Amino acid sequence: MSAPPRPVLALEIVTQDDRLWAAGRARRFAAELGFSALDQARLAVCVAELASNTAKHAGRGRIELSEEEAPLRGCRVRAEDEGPGIACVADALRDGFSEGRWLTPDVPQRERHGLGVGLGALGRFLRDVRVSARPGGGLLIEGVLRRDP
Repeated sequence: MSAPPRPVLALEIVTQDDRLWAAGRARRFAAELGFSALDQARLAVCVAELASNTAKHAGRGRIELSEEEAPLRGCRVRAEDEGPGIACVADALRDGFSEGRWLTPDVPQRERHGLGVGLGALGRFLRDVRVSARPGGGLLIEGVLRRDP
């Protein structure tokens, strides 16, 4: 007898407005998996950031959330799109980097389109974050939010 299928939530991202809808769906999914309120919020932040970046830079994409049981319980986050990709992934995952540049004090406020902390949040909240180019273009971003013990 095989194990029952683990829950999976697939979210199609098309517009910037989808970030709020996707974040709410992610929060409910985390609650169904038994995550604490804090971890539900963390997952919602990660999904909102991924959805926003997908809509802004790629035009459309998909985010999948799935339960993970081994080696530790958690929620796997997988986002993929067909956008232009990220030139320097290491920089993009650090706070203070937004839209391909560092937000140094000499960058005028009117030219800033973000705070430069979005993808950094993924590194703070998710474990085993991997960002890779997809064959034919686009990005694949994966990570796991571990449940509080």
